[in-house]
Amino acid sequence: MLGLSRAVLDFTLLKIAIDAGVEMIQPARCEAIESRPHSASVSVRDLAINAIQCVESRVVIVADGKRSDAWLNTVAIGRHGN
Repeated sequence: MLGLSRAVLDFTLLKIAIDAGVEMIQPARCEAIESRPHSASVSVRDLAINAIQCVESRVVIVADGKRSDAWLNTVAIGRHGN
């Protein structure tokens, strides 16, 4: 059986996103997510310069691990499969 390593998957998805125009902020930490009717406001701390910027988006994907519940009570999201 063939498999795909997580590192290759992450790199491939990031490359596709950047090629589509996504701006990457790394290293970074999410400070807050504010849910709005048709979007979300995400406060992101750029750890390279220790500055916070606000990013508006129609879609926010919280991809910080399958056991993380950090944002479930902050915004109206749920875990896939729960």
